[in-house]
Amino acid sequence: MDKTDAGDLKTIYRSEKDPKVRTRILAAHMIRVHRTSVNETTVDLMQSERWIHNWLKWYDKGDLDSFRDLPRTGRPPKVLREIIDEA
Repeated sequence: MDKTDAGDLKTIYRSEKDPKVRTRILAAHMIRVHRTSVNETTVDLMQSERWIHNWLKWYDKGDLDSFRDLPRTGRPPKVLREIIDEA
């Protein structure tokens, strides 16, 4: 996904399933589209200022795919993925 206008951000936000990604899109929308201050956004989203700046930096460098978490290494979960998806 490329950077999009305000209407597309709303559409993508509404269709996004991952709550972490939704919060990141909302932060970018609040600051870049509505021109909400970073301080106000941190209060509204209950996130730190550093968190907001980090995700804005990723958004400004890339596109909306930059809001997704990168794959993590480590021990696989003991619970099967199908069971997690059902919850």
